[in-house]
Amino acid sequence: MSKRIILFILLILVFVFIACPPVEQNTQTVVNPLEKFVGKWKSKTSAPPYDDWFEFKSDLQTFNYYNNGDPTNDLGYGGKVVSFDLSGDVYFLNLKITNKGSWDLTTDWYARIYLKKVDSSIKEAIGYKSGFMAKPTIGEAKSFFTIENGAYQYVGEYIKK
Repeated sequence: MSKRIILFILLILVFVFIACPPVEQNTQTVVNPLEKFVGKWKSKTSAPPYDDWFEFKSDLQTFNYYNNGDPTNDLGYGGKVVSFDLSGDVYFLNLKITNKGSWDLTTDWYARIYLKKVDSSIKEAIGYKSGFMAKPTIGEAKSFFTIENGAYQYVGEYIKK
């Protein structure tokens, strides 16, 4: 009788194995939404010898801004994107300043970069309010540099360089 029970259990297991479809592999590629901002972007209104532009590198972490009105193209400031927030179709990069550049921003402080893709161009700005472009903590930067409090009044339009 025990052979019949074992055979019956084996038969059920074989049936379950054959009846169940195999698990499919997910082959979808996850795309980081920030990839659309990768590259070098030149201001639509700049003209030689001035070259106002920014670069967002393909590592999706490195963001550098080059001075508006500086013919030597010195780095204005640079940083590492530690996170980002999305508000409608506007992205806010939370940037930890790693290079104070000629704008003399405090390293290891946080700035918020406004980015919005518009057709083939990008609107970009660093938050600026009451003389500040960076704050000591990411939380302070997020609450201080907002559209609602007027921190993004100087937005430039940039095209792929």
